[in-house]
Amino acid sequence: PLGSREENLKRQLALLLGRASLADDRLAADRFPELPEMPEVGLPVDLLATRPDIRAAGLRLQANRWDVAAARADRLPALRLTASAAYSSEQFSSLFDNWLRNLAANLVLPVVDGERRKNEVKRATAIVDERLAAYGRTVFTAIRETEDALTEEKAQRDTSATLKRQLDLSERTIREARRRYLNGNSDFLNVLREELNSLQVRQDLIIAEEQMLRARVRLHEALGGTWTDTLLAAKSTN
Repeated sequence: PLGSREENLKRQLALLLGRASLADDRLAADRFPELPEMPEVGLPVDLLATRPDIRAAGLRLQANRWDVAAARADRLPALRLTASAAYSSEQFSSLFDNWLRNLAANLVLPVVDGERRKNEVKRATAIVDERLAAYGRTVFTAIRETEDALTEEKAQRDTSATLKRQLDLSERTIREARRRYLNGNSDFLNVLREELNSLQVRQDLIIAEEQMLRARVRLHEALGGTWTDTLLAAKSTN
C-alpha cells in the first residue's frame, strides 16, 4: 500500500510540474527540506492584495462605478500578521471596523435627478452595501487564514524542537540501557523498550515536521502571491 501511494504521489507531483514523469534521482532525499525563517517583524497585510478573491471583490465594487471605493479597496488595513498575538482580538476588530467604515464613507453616490432616480439610487446603494460587506468579509477571512497558518507553523516548530530534545534524551537512555545489559545488570527487554520509545519519538518528529511544511504551504495559499521572492531578495541585500 505504501509503494502504491508513493507512485500516485509521484504522478501528482509530475502533473503539477507539467511533466509526464519525474526522474527518481530528483526525489532521492532522506529528510524534509529546510524552511527559511519567517520575518520576525511579521508579514504586512498588504501582501493579501494579490489574492484572487480579494481582487475579485474589489473589482465587483468597481463594476458599479463606485470608483473611489474601488480605489480605496486596494488599500488594506495597516496591520502586520504574526504568530505571536501582537494584538488582541478586540484591537483587531476595532482596526478592521474602522478601516471598513472609512471605506464606506468614501462611496460616491450617483447624481440624484429628482424623484425619477430616487429608487435607482436606493437600489444601487443596496447593491454596493452588499458588495462592500462581501469585500470586508473576504479580507477578514484572508487575514484569519494567514494568521492561522502562521500560528500553526510556529506551534509545529516548537513541537519539533521539543521532540528533538526528547530524541536526544532517548538516545542517551538507549546507550545506558545497553551498558547495563552488557554489564549484566539488566535484561535485553529494557534495551528493546527504550529503542521502541526512540522510534516513536522519531515518528512523532517526522509528523511534526510534515505538519510544519503543510502549514507553510497553507501560508503560501493564504497570501496568494509570489511574496517569498520579494522577501528573499530583501534578505539577500541586507
